[in-house]
Amino acid sequence: MESFLGRSWPFLIMICLGITTLPLFSEELWERETSAEWTLEDTQKILWQSPWVKRKPYFFYNAPRSRMEVEFFVRIQSAEPVRLALAKFAQFQPERNIRVVGPVDPDETRRRAEEMRFPEELVVAVVGFPPSFHYDLNRYSLRLLQPYTSVQIGKGEEIPLKAFIAPGDSQYGEALYRFPRPTLSARSSTLRFRTALWIPHRVDLEVKFDIDKWKAGSEIIY
Repeated sequence: MESFLGRSWPFLIMICLGITTLPLFSEELWERETSAEWTLEDTQKILWQSPWVKRKPYFFYNAPRSRMEVEFFVRIQSAEPVRLALAKFAQFQPERNIRVVGPVDPDETRRRAEEMRFPEELVVAVVGFPPSFHYDLNRYSLRLLQPYTSVQIGKGEEIPLKAFIAPGDSQYGEALYRFPRPTLSARSSTLRFRTALWIPHRVDLEVKFDIDKWKAGSEIIY
């Protein structure tokens, strides 16, 4: 599945570098407004600051006395607000540095979001900065990742990786980690995602999401 972010990585770098300057994320955004009402800034908040996203920085030395920082964003890609934000973000055409291209067709947004839907799966996206690191993710395979990769609900059993989709040859893209869709209930508290990265030596990537923040009324969005 080709990433809808396509060739927009320069714009996305600016977003991430300036992310702390954005207003605080309102967790009622996806309830208060339909995706047709979202602005470009709203899609940025959902993709980079929402409860479905975690940021994990790493530091390593790529040469003597030359320290480099790598950032990875882990996103619950199967959550409907995330899929709608990705679909609408693509329609804004940020690769052309156009803030708003309108009108954005809400039916087209829904269609694109539906194309990213895996009804029986939980899909986790891993995005690396600087963008050169997504090319490294192309070296990974399901067989390589399976011993190191799982999701876990609370203290329950770990759910193994089912499929892996590398970013491909696009200038920017997400690696997608696909798992059998777990059943979440009102008693579910956390979801932990873990995998391994080779940058260049193996390091563990582990993030924990607060499931309570995914709730919209009685529904858990994931």
